[in-house]
Formats: sequence, structure tokens, C-alpha cells
Amino acid sequence: MKVWEKLPIAGALLLATWCVSASAEDLAAMVPANVRQAGEITAASNAAYPPFAFADSNNQAAGIEPDLLRAMAEKLGVKAALTPIEFVGIMPALQAGRFDVGLGGFFDTEARRQVVTFIDYMYAVDGLITRPGNPDHISVNDLCGKTISGSETSAEVLNLNALSKRCTDAGKPAIDVVVLKGTPAQIVAVKSGRVMAANVTKAVVVYVASQPGAGVEDVPGLVENADGQKQLDGIMLRKDEPELAKAMEAATNALIADGTYARIMKKWGIPEDLFLQRAIRN
Repeated sequence: MKVWEKLPIAGALLLATWCVSASAEDLAAMVPANVRQAGEITAASNAAYPPFAFADSNNQAAGIEPDLLRAMAEKLGVKAALTPIEFVGIMPALQAGRFDVGLGGFFDTEARRQVVTFIDYMYAVDGLITRPGNPDHISVNDLCGKTISGSETSAEVLNLNALSKRCTDAGKPAIDVVVLKGTPAQIVAVKSGRVMAANVTKAVVVYVASQPGAGVEDVPGLVENADGQKQLDGIMLRKDEPELAKAMEAATNALIADGTYARIMKKWGIPEDLFLQRAIRN
């Protein structure tokens, strides 16, 4: 694992200098032959997880990660071919070799790193969506005894279960964790009163709650990560494409160096304290 905070200062400065000075030819030379010949990086993109990735009104992939991937591909001299699909299908599609890359607000977890490589580009924090007026008095500081949803196969479900164990260990009621198929189903369950709140990435909470007529509300604060570790969000690649991962890491660092990364993140409302100073390849 290469964590930017732990880089020696001289090494970090050298990397930053290379990113600024790297030519298009330098970056294009890193692209593996199979991708160069195809002329494109193929991506399975979450169809319903704004602002990270979603299908727009023309069924085209939109959001932070599609924008980042298109910009990376341009740096590498190829195109990005994105296909919106359901969240639960992205990891299996990568493992089956149908796509090079998976997009959609995926937390970089140890379990996922067993089967994919991550190019991490921002810190990941979680929040809660509830009904307007917060009728169930939901607080991020005490979820014990509350009915909270998480999306199938998501890191949020694992974290909710860990937080629930902490509740029961302290003699408090468990969290009633309701696992649903994707964020849209979570929002529907909140609006109907089936669950008291939906646990999703904070950037998604803010985006969804800010839409006209959203019918939901952002619960102030952040949901604690049970293991106390700072989480990262990243773009996933197949394990059998290490050279492409290195090329995409370099392209991301070039985007950070030339300001493109910051422009994309700000376009989608991501606060600067979640930015990374350089990409992390895991």
C-alpha cells in the first residue's frame, strides 16, 4: 500500500515534479499494448449513485468517476467507453473480464482488494438520509435500536453490522440493518417509512437531499467508521491489468497536478478536505 502521507518529502517532490512535466508521450507509453490496440478503456459504471456515477437522461454515464475516467483516458491517449449497470453487477463483471474498470463510489476495503486493484482519489465518509423534519430523531452519534438501510454488497452494511455489535456489547438494542438493492431502493424505503434512515456516502447524501422535490433530508454529521480507520474511495481495476493500473495512477496524478482533478471534484460539490494530494494505488 502506498500512502501519500508516508512518502519521504524528497520522493513526494520528485513525484510531483514528474507529474507536472510528464508529456503526453510519457503517459501514453505506459498504456499496455492490449488497451492501446483497442483504443479504449472499458468501464462498468454504477447507474444510480450520484454524484459518483449515474445514468443521465440519455442513459450516458455521468458523475465524478466518469468525468475522472474520461480525463484520465485523454491523458493516456485513448478513449473511455462507459456502460451504466447496477451496482451489484459491477464487481462480478470485472471478475468475468467484461470490463477493465469499475466505477461507482466504491470504498477501498481489504476484502475488495483481494479481487481488484484500486486507484484511490478521495477520502470516503458516510452520512444518513432521513425523512423531512427527522421524525424518528435520528442522530449519527447513536444508531442503536434504529432501523437503518445499507446497499447490498456495500461497505456501509459491514460497518452498520460492526456498529450494531458495539451497541449490543454495551447492553443497548442492536441496529436493525435492512439490506436493499441499491441507493434508489434505499431512498424509496426512507420515504415510505420502511426504514428510519439510509446509510450512504456523505457526498451522495448531500447531492440527493439538495435535489428539487427530493423529499428527504440530510442528517447532520458523519457516521463513524467502526474500526476507526480513515476510508478511501477509488476506481477499481481487474487484478490482471497491473500496467493499466500504473498508467491510470500516473494519469490521475497528472490531473491533480494540472488542476483538472480539483475542477471535477468541485463541479460535483466535493469539499476540498476530502481531496487527496496524490492518487493511491492499492
